[in-house]
Amino acid sequence: MQTSEERPIFVVGNQRSGTTLLRYMLCAHSRIFIPPESNFIPRFIQPPVHRSMPRSQAIRVVESIMSYRPFYKDWQGEKPDPIRFIDQLPDYRLVTILNSIYNDYARIYGKPRWGDKTPMYVDHIDALAALFPSAQFIHILRDGRDVALSMFNAYRGPRFWYIDLYYSAEEWERKLRTAFISGARLGNDRYFEVRYEELVDTPEPVLIKMCEFLGEAYEPAMVNPHQEAAHHYHTKGIHLQTRQPPSTARKERWRKEMSTADQRIFHRVAGDLLVQLGYPMVELGKMSFQEMLRFLQMKVKYHLVEWIRQIAKAAGIFHPTKLLVRYRKRKLKKATLKKSMLKQQ
Repeated sequence: MQTSEERPIFVVGNQRSGTTLLRYMLCAHSRIFIPPESNFIPRFIQPPVHRSMPRSQAIRVVESIMSYRPFYKDWQGEKPDPIRFIDQLPDYRLVTILNSIYNDYARIYGKPRWGDKTPMYVDHIDALAALFPSAQFIHILRDGRDVALSMFNAYRGPRFWYIDLYYSAEEWERKLRTAFISGARLGNDRYFEVRYEELVDTPEPVLIKMCEFLGEAYEPAMVNPHQEAAHHYHTKGIHLQTRQPPSTARKERWRKEMSTADQRIFHRVAGDLLVQLGYPMVELGKMSFQEMLRFLQMKVKYHLVEWIRQIAKAAGIFHPTKLLVRYRKRKLKKATLKKSMLKQQ
């Protein structure tokens, strides 16, 4: 029988749903460590998932992982040499490589059990469950209207030009339904749902249930994630709130901060799921002609962007928006250089 430290923990959910808060709650446990977001695992999963890859390929995989700097922000000391790392493994399966990397990370913090907190993995639960047959998944969900507002505040600039109200609503609903289907397949031993609203309202009883699911003893330090967050990367910028004690202040922000017109659009896209999940609803009336036009424009934009994204993904480009940012930066750099040369003449 496998012991709990042999069971990886994957925290998944929509972006801005409280995944980072939950990461630090779990990190506050004396036996669990979760590093910064990885984002790289799905690109390495190829059927059959438990095949052993050639040594040269295994080295390239490790080199690629170790070049992803955000993941190693909490690593202490020098990263292992990829060749020496590979040569000490019993085999060259992806699951062996990843287990060894994460276990080494957890051992730095004196923890026997590792986890991963990467929101985008909500779309990859089935693949991760196949790769890690004993893994457990914690899915955190939050009122989609608050998720949308938080996304608008957090994701600004040219890289996030595609994020609007329709996108937020469509992705919130799609990802939740995807997770529900995967969770039903996994069953209660491997899949656990928690609501952000309950986690900040009554953290202790929620965390006690979560620990029961994980097979771990509850520890009171878990209700003070801000104390843990202070020692880790990713607690600034859009995650600055994690340095404060958990608060209910960010619940139902939509009541004050989301316009009636925006609420109508969100309800049009994902209202059925809000009702299904029991989130509070208000009477909004019908859309105006102008609101309907805006809704249709955003809908066309969303499906166009998704079509481009799928083409890019098929071509092996996992972050097409990064290419746009690089192009714009290069263009700006050229323009600045040209202006500088003209001044010198």
